[in-house]
Amino acid sequence: MLKIAKFTICFISLPLTAFALECIGPKEASSFAVYFHGMDNPAPGSQELTNRKTLSLIAEKLNIRIAIPRAKEPCPNDKQLICWGWNFTDPKILNASLSESAKAQAVCFPKAKKVGFIGFSNGGFIANQILKDCKKSDFSWFISIGAAGSWNDSKEKDLSQCGHLKLMAGKQDTFNYENIKKLARWFNSNKARVDLIVFDGGHEIPSKELEQELKKLLAE
Repeated sequence: MLKIAKFTICFISLPLTAFALECIGPKEASSFAVYFHGMDNPAPGSQELTNRKTLSLIAEKLNIRIAIPRAKEPCPNDKQLICWGWNFTDPKILNASLSESAKAQAVCFPKAKKVGFIGFSNGGFIANQILKDCKKSDFSWFISIGAAGSWNDSKEKDLSQCGHLKLMAGKQDTFNYENIKKLARWFNSNKARVDLIVFDGGHEIPSKELEQELKKLLAE
């Protein structure tokens, strides 16, 4: 009985520490990316698990190794959830996210020289902000899915040398769709290398479209 009790305690405690970092895709991959999730439960919720399944299938098809770090801070608007931050114009928040990315890369593919960034929802704001600020980073390209962000406070600037961003927007994503299109126009007016990809769907990762855009980016 004592051995069974000890085993049970160990089994229950595992989920509390099992979600800090995950590496998916082939270990001997030829391409590499970091994925930042959206607002989520402390342990991955149903949408995040679906996202990971999608990413895993794409990673196997395209021979990509993907590092998946986890946010550690409670969301300001819902303390029961975790997210990467809220005001990404705050350099401290953006730098903390980049630090988490660097740690994930060091574990999943320490020797990689060319790394991309995939951000969904709250995680996508990070990609948008990096390009908006023309912030130096380790990333060769960016994909932002279901995320817009603030740009109205920004002065006109030349963003032509700040990176290649794919902005993906679902037509049924009622909260983000129009704002993502407005953000794409703002980026284009500031000479940014940004492609707007519209897909039939809601606030989700579109498997077919993401695979298509990744193929293009990896071929560059």
